Amino acid sequence: MYPGLPSGSFLFALKRPYDHPENVRRSDIVIFRRDEKTGSYLYIWRVIGLPGDTIQTSGWGLRVNGHVVQRWRDGERDGKSIFYEQVGEASYKIALDESPAHEPPDVSTTVPAGHFFVMGDNRFEAKDSRYFGAIPFDSIVGKKLR
Repeated sequence: MYPGLPSGSFLFALKRPYDHPENVRRSDIVIFRRDEKTGSYLYIWRVIGLPGDTIQTSGWGLRVNGHVVQRWRDGERDGKSIFYEQVGEASYKIALDESPAHEPPDVSTTVPAGHFFVMGDNRFEAKDSRYFGAIPFDSIVGKKLR
């Protein structure tokens, strides 16, 4: 989640922070459980898409409901370009590799009811909804406190 949560950061989270999917907000950093072949894991990613949103990703590009997500360069750190990203009212920092080892898959999807599209802030190093799809509301176990 660099630069939002640099390596070695401590995180304070509220357990079971939402009583209903409508309470989840775009840009919230959520902790969710995901079952995989090798076990059950906790992930910490940022909510980008809400139920009913159309999400399109391609390389560095991101569109939400047909609108290009705005970015403003904030410099370079640790070999990555840092940008402010804004989706509607929500803004936060992300990191993009100038020459990534691999690019995530292109995605074009509509987020199902009761689900959320999540992405890591370190966009080329994150195994997120671009790989495994939207996460169900019931998988969210915590929310980062601001």
